[in-house]
Amino acid sequence: IHDPSVEALHSASELCLNASADLYILHSIEDLIAPGMAQQLTFLQGKHRFEYQAIRKKIKQLLQQHTHQSLTTHILVNRGDAAGQIIKETGRRSIDLIVLSRRKRGMIEEMLFHSAADVVLRNAPCPVLLLHREQQEVHDNPKQPVLYKHHAANQ
Repeated sequence: IHDPSVEALHSASELCLNASADLYILHSIEDLIAPGMAQQLTFLQGKHRFEYQAIRKKIKQLLQQHTHQSLTTHILVNRGDAAGQIIKETGRRSIDLIVLSRRKRGMIEEMLFHSAADVVLRNAPCPVLLLHREQQEVHDNPKQPVLYKHHAANQ
């Protein structure tokens, strides 16, 4: 989990505290083998269970370090394309705002690789707050977006 994700977490947690909203953290694990094939290979199921537990533990640690204890948080760990998972979960959970971080990429990198942030910006069913990073990071895939859901007092 990289620094831009922590920056997004800080921004989203402040928004949630000010709006009395819940904070959803989504981490997407992209499969290296064909979708559905991992379910066929039983030896991978134990590996996946361990992977999910390790990610959830790391996210819980980040939440303890970087959010206020009164904030209601939800951790979602899914398999699949990061942008697709963000869009799916946003619609499924009636999320009000997506907070993503992104670093500045070079022209060649921009031409060769799609950005999950760009896909989310074009297809999200709600507003997206995109935080830009100027310095180069090792990894650009925003696999840990922060989703924000407002709970009105009258509902």
